[in-house]
Amino acid sequence: GSGGGSGSNAADGNSLFLERTSHLDASSPRKAVFEIRTSVSFDKNTAVADWDRIAAIFVNGKKWQFKKWIAGWKKPEEIFNKSAGFFLHFSDDPPRNEVKNWRVHFLPIQRNGRHDDARIANEFWNKLYQHLKSKHKNKKLFY
Repeated sequence: GSGGGSGSNAADGNSLFLERTSHLDASSPRKAVFEIRTSVSFDKNTAVADWDRIAAIFVNGKKWQFKKWIAGWKKPEEIFNKSAGFFLHFSDDPPRNEVKNWRVHFLPIQRNGRHDDARIANEFWNKLYQHLKSKHKNKKLFY
């Protein structure tokens, strides 16, 4: 997610923060801050404000990743209507099983060639910004 500092649990090791130049206002001295959390850091006790800040989810391709999440955030068809989904995989190991049917962006990386990583990273950011601009319901996010 992105945005202000609501009930973050950074102290428990399940979270880190990434600052980037704002996509909304590149001339602004204010940086966009993205909080990166593990999926296990979300459960029924997570504040609603934290759920509303979820902008992107990297999936492992298994539904159990969301088993402790709250109603409205348990099924892939619900989750990826609210957030941008991403599945990072090796290009020689294509998506299979249920993840193929999820509304996620597939990000294939080369197993033995790291030269393409920057392009894949740019693709991620472009897809995330598209989602934030057009689909994310929390319009208060600064990105």
